[in-house]
Amino acid sequence: MKPIIKAIPKKDLEQELTADKFIRMTNKADNELYIITARDSPNIMQEIGRLRELTFRA
Repeated sequence: MKPIIKAIPKKDLEQELTADKFIRMTNKADNELYIITARDSPNIMQEIGRLRELTFRA
């Protein structure tokens, strides 16, 4: 099995979460919703894939 990539630095992820991608706060837990694409947020997409793979392997 291939090794899983290292986590993307938090600062890189935060830089991609811009106001133009923000949709709204959730009704519970005050989570934030954003709409992203792989083109405009490649680091977020890579981190989502990394976390999905960690979950799948668990």
